[in-house]
Amino acid sequence: MVTLASPPVDQKASVISLENNDDDNYDNVYGNDFETNRQYLTFSWWLLHRGCKEIMDKVTAAVKEVFGLVNPREDISIERLSQLVLEVRKKIEGATETERREQKWLSYVLPLKEQETAVLRESGVAGSPESPLPEADNPIEQSTSADKKDVTISASLRRLLDETADLIDSPTFTHVLTLILNSCFSHLIDTRIGAEAFKMTTDPSSRVQEITDRKVKVAQTLAVFCRQAHVIAAGSGEGDELSAAHGGVVNEYLAAIDQVKDLEAFAAVIYSSNFEFEGVQGMQQQMQQDGLAEPRSGDPLGGTAEQAADPGKNLSSASFEGAWQRATISEQGQ
Repeated sequence: MVTLASPPVDQKASVISLENNDDDNYDNVYGNDFETNRQYLTFSWWLLHRGCKEIMDKVTAAVKEVFGLVNPREDISIERLSQLVLEVRKKIEGATETERREQKWLSYVLPLKEQETAVLRESGVAGSPESPLPEADNPIEQSTSADKKDVTISASLRRLLDETADLIDSPTFTHVLTLILNSCFSHLIDTRIGAEAFKMTTDPSSRVQEITDRKVKVAQTLAVFCRQAHVIAAGSGEGDELSAAHGGVVNEYLAAIDQVKDLEAFAAVIYSSNFEFEGVQGMQQQMQQDGLAEPRSGDPLGGTAEQAADPGKNLSSASFEGAWQRATISEQGQ
């Protein structure tokens, strides 16, 4: 994408060329930095084995607190059910807009820096059989200094991890996450629970009255919740839209997420941030070759003197918010 976004040196060479990568030579597909890509993707191990468990424990505690006094045999309206679910969400995401904006999700997604090399060993990407992890309930915290010598974080991997951390810690991330959760819970409560438990129609004129008057036993909603849990956890057919066009099954909750326009803008800004990094990095290298001074604060490149010295430092947190504002203004047609 960086190549396509950059003007070619030879204007006659402005064509897209496809290469045959069927020889399983990963250098052809990923370049020489395949190991960095592999190690970076391996950090999903933390979310799957640590972050998800912490979130699950937090959700379980909130559900018990909110629903603990609800009798499964009592009648409940969908409006009341929605309020209870919202109370659970508030305990996890934050009760106010300020609390949600200040909510930190990074610890669920990525480990602390001092735990990074242990994650690479635990996931099997790095380390050697001669220096296995110690037998312990939590080897991540109990790894020895001798173990840490087996693995090093390269500069390119360090940049990817730092940029990811900046993005996850940004206010825009929490904003988009809230919209995604709103979309998913709306589909769960209004569409699935409403239709399957409350037998509500899709006619807007009669739905308002049904929300207020129609009630069912709490136990009836729990059965639907259970079925939907399996639907949520199920994967999609390969190819998403392509799969749907060929009769494949697409996860309806992922489809609901896909309808969140701010998510598309968020992804676009991440891509554009990468273009900016590549552009600044290339310009700095050229200036060094020409013997010119480094960019200063206030230059057209933007950023502080510290960022000029290291264009990858806090790229997402500094330029990301400005790029997000430009993207949302463009979306609104301003």
